[in-house]
Amino acid sequence: MATEAHVWLTVGDQKVSLPQAGSSLGSAIAAHNARPRIADVPDTLNPAVIDPAKAERFAAGLSRQAPDTLARMDGHELMLNGQDYGIGAAEPTRPEEFGTFTLVIDEVQGRNLVAHTTVPTDIALARARAKEAEAALRTAEAAVREVEAANVGGEKLSNARRRRAALALAWRTNAGAVAKAVPTDAAAKSSFDAAQKAARDYMMPAGGLL
Repeated sequence: MATEAHVWLTVGDQKVSLPQAGSSLGSAIAAHNARPRIADVPDTLNPAVIDPAKAERFAAGLSRQAPDTLARMDGHELMLNGQDYGIGAAEPTRPEEFGTFTLVIDEVQGRNLVAHTTVPTDIALARARAKEAEAALRTAEAAVREVEAANVGGEKLSNARRRRAALALAWRTNAGAVAKAVPTDAAAKSSFDAAQKAARDYMMPAGGLL
């Protein structure tokens, strides 16, 4: 059975080789995060931003996976952005929880692995983030209406809509975490339903935030 896996982490358009990543992972994450950042939207409410501390702990924890998982990982790639690892800055997880986790490989698509982790959700953080994102979304919605009414268009309108889309997605992520954790909570379900609608309504044409 494998005791070590040679695996690549894809971050945006860069690939970082493990286990000998060194400082290259941090540099790749910084380069990736520079692109989706949005003025007046904190990283903690921007679903496209990767949390460096979470990501580095995630990468370190890959070497501690079970032998059969290491064998399946060997020679493959894990995409850091866009998969369910819990490393997003807007996700209700904390870096210290990545000290011990299990990587669950859901599917192998050629060289790429589709996977998720068992990192637990911080429900108190999810509630706080959902509330913060919803409030910020209301402000962003008003800003979009103001720009549209002024018939300005162009970059100003695009930026306002990107801000609105990011906040709607952050609300959905965190409201969804709460609804999943407490399925009998009617208020949590109502919040998640509203967040899902907002995310659908405000998704950018390309399906993301860019």
